[in-house]
Amino acid sequence: MNVKSAFAMRVSKILNERKISRYKLEKLSGISHTSMIRIFNGDNPDIMFSSMVKIIDALGMTLSEFFDDSIFKMENLDI
Repeated sequence: MNVKSAFAMRVSKILNERKISRYKLEKLSGISHTSMIRIFNGDNPDIMFSSMVKIIDALGMTLSEFFDDSIFKMENLDI
């Protein structure tokens, strides 16, 4: 799995757990609707780190908390 897919899956999981809509995440993060769709659909060839940080911050998490998940273990990622 590539990093951008892992990122989208992790965000989706958190949104589901917290019952937060993607629309609300867009508003909290300041990421445009089009950009958010591209992130979740995998249409974005590279997600900018600044966009990741905005989304993670909007979720009320630190980078460490967000990336502390088995989905980001090196053996699970195609790098």
